[in-house]
Amino acid sequence: MLKEYARNLFRKQLYIYGDITYYVETNDIGAFSALAGSILSEENAVFNTYLSKQ
Repeated sequence: MLKEYARNLFRKQLYIYGDITYYVETNDIGAFSALAGSILSEENAVFNTYLSKQ
């Protein structure tokens, strides 16, 4: 249902930021995480920081 109705005035798809444990729709997005032993890219870290402050 979210996929069908979550659009702005210009019909652009909207998304919900949340905990990846509770994904219920294809429009849910969560924070990036690094694989074991690797470092999160700067771009992904900035994305996580930005969304955590919203």
